[in-house]
Amino acid sequence: MVKLVAKKKYAMKQFFTPKRLLAFTIGLCYLWFGFLKFVPGLSPAEALAGDTINVLTGGIIHGRIAIVLLAIWEFIVCTALVLNIVNKTVLWLAFVHMACTFLPLVFFPSLSFSTAPFGLSLIGQYIIKNLVFISALLYLYQEKGKKQEELPHVVKSKSLEHVGQ
Repeated sequence: MVKLVAKKKYAMKQFFTPKRLLAFTIGLCYLWFGFLKFVPGLSPAEALAGDTINVLTGGIIHGRIAIVLLAIWEFIVCTALVLNIVNKTVLWLAFVHMACTFLPLVFFPSLSFSTAPFGLSLIGQYIIKNLVFISALLYLYQEKGKKQEELPHVVKSKSLEHVGQ
């Protein structure tokens, strides 16, 4: 009985670590933003993302196809992070995505800035907030190399020996 309680406490402690919650909440943001892109017209970033992908690919990928591919990309990252599959591949997918979110600052400065270089429009602010996501992803990437805490051994004290008998 004591071991079962210790294992449950350990499982809860492992789920509610700052690292785990960070991955989970980033995954939820990716879920929300990605899901919106699957429904035409629902994402406020749809036109900007589509135009950015169009310019980035030289017109090869454009329109609805570009948005659906982006939604799939975001959904892959979301699913992995929510399910705690935090590996280098997933994190690099997120890094590449985040890097691309800054391209409208270069491709469409008139949309990104009200007064260049520091007066950001609402779109520019939406883009710059991704620095927080990048910082969080860098933390997860750094933490990926560290070993997980092992299950502590449960030692019965004399006062708890009668429990479970």
